[in-house]
Amino acid sequence: MRGKFRLFRLFLNHMLPLLAVVLVLGIGAFLISLQSTQRTSYDNEVRLLEQLNLYYENIIAELDALNLIFSTNSQIADAVRAIVSTGEADYEDYRTYRLYQNLLTAFLTARPSLQRIWMYLPDDRGMILCDTGFLYLESLPDAAWFSSYMADFHGDRAEFSTAQDVVRISRPIRNASGMIEGVLVLDIREGALIDAYLPFRSCGEESLLVETEDGMVLLEYPGTGEGKAVSFTSVSDTYHLRYTLSVPFNVLYASSFKILYLSLALCLLSLLMGLFLVYRTDKDERLFVSNVLSQLHKAGTTAELDEMEAGENLYLYLNDRILKTFIEKDYLRLQKEAAEYKALQLQINPHFLFNTLDTIYWKAVRLTGGENDTSLMVHDLSKLLKYSLRADPEAGALLSEEIDQVETYIGIQQVRFRDKFRFVRDYGELPSMRVPVFTLQPLIENCFNHGFVEGESLTITLSVTEGAGVVTIAVSDDGKGADEETLSRINDSNPGAMLASSSIGISNIRERLGLFFQGRATLKAGSGGERGFSVTITIRE
Repeated sequence: MRGKFRLFRLFLNHMLPLLAVVLVLGIGAFLISLQSTQRTSYDNEVRLLEQLNLYYENIIAELDALNLIFSTNSQIADAVRAIVSTGEADYEDYRTYRLYQNLLTAFLTARPSLQRIWMYLPDDRGMILCDTGFLYLESLPDAAWFSSYMADFHGDRAEFSTAQDVVRISRPIRNASGMIEGVLVLDIREGALIDAYLPFRSCGEESLLVETEDGMVLLEYPGTGEGKAVSFTSVSDTYHLRYTLSVPFNVLYASSFKILYLSLALCLLSLLMGLFLVYRTDKDERLFVSNVLSQLHKAGTTAELDEMEAGENLYLYLNDRILKTFIEKDYLRLQKEAAEYKALQLQINPHFLFNTLDTIYWKAVRLTGGENDTSLMVHDLSKLLKYSLRADPEAGALLSEEIDQVETYIGIQQVRFRDKFRFVRDYGELPSMRVPVFTLQPLIENCFNHGFVEGESLTITLSVTEGAGVVTIAVSDDGKGADEETLSRINDSNPGAMLASSSIGISNIRERLGLFFQGRATLKAGSGGERGFSVTITIRE
């Protein structure tokens, strides 16, 4: 479960930003394409509507031209009415009739979109005139239309209706006094209107709808489709016909949705590839960590390391877990082993050495008949050597034991320097805590090595205070001070500042305090300038 959660966290950290960018770019491209398609399609469809409007109005205008001819030439209507009512015609009426028939024939020949031209003047015989001559009204399949038309009120505008496969346009014929004498009719082939529209059609799924202003459908091709559609509408100014072009939504924006689907597919592919790469990366990292741990165990480390947490970075894990744990748990052990090895090298036979020192001590006592400087120094030196061999660097020593060793060291230096220095003890009951071995003695030794001012006595002070969960140990003197550059170098917390000389050094003490107390102890040096130097150790309990 932790492994799966780790993979999920790694995926979120590394792959989610990439997926977000791909998705944002894909959606952006989709929206831009959508807007561009909408603008382009609008321009194309509006242009098509304008062309259709112009074409259809030119056809309808033929009726206006014929109506003008009949309205301004009443003799045509009189001649037709005379022929219908008598069944006979004189030369003038016949000539007028033939002129009209030739005019209608020429109209139909020049305009293939027109199927038939009719003129109906009510009479008792029920005759109707067309381009082919006279016909009986009753022979027409829609004969009742003419009678109903004449029975209703009509204005001067063209009126529209539909018959079988035709669009019918009619206008009344008026006499000089403005009375309606009959009706002039143009039958336009529906196929011709469709043929005129097809060359301008933008796509195969587009449909055309032509309606009158009162909602009558004159032409619908190929028919109303199913599903959502985008419609473009235009209304003619002269005849108030409404033209509507409809394009299915999925057809109009097909390219835009292709971009969207392609982006989603790319996101899905990136997701799968990302999961695969995260899995491979996690596997390689775990193999690498396993190899590192194996090498550390071969090197003798005793640290127990936890498994990588879910989503934990490899290099952070190496730094925080392996290196830190190795330093904190194994460094002191290795340091102890190194110290023991050096002690074995330097001390070929510790018992022989102590026996020799004891012999020197008693010889010195016998020579003077009592304690003297030589016997005291030999005694204190033997005590310091026994402490150094007996102390455990990893477990440390009690603070009271460390201060005892400081007292022993001060005893040796009193023999050496006599009245040239004074040691001040500023502490009462000491806290029962452990500190690294030989923490204080090197600081006292530093006062002797660098603090003396020629011709003056040196005062060395050791103070220990405890309060608010903090123990403070300070070693100070009133001798030579230190400049800012020296203090900065001494207070450098870089682990590489550890001294390589036989003296342990302040840097060594700082490092050992940090490891021993696991970051709860600090060491800071200070100076008053030309005079005075101090080192303060602060330990949080």
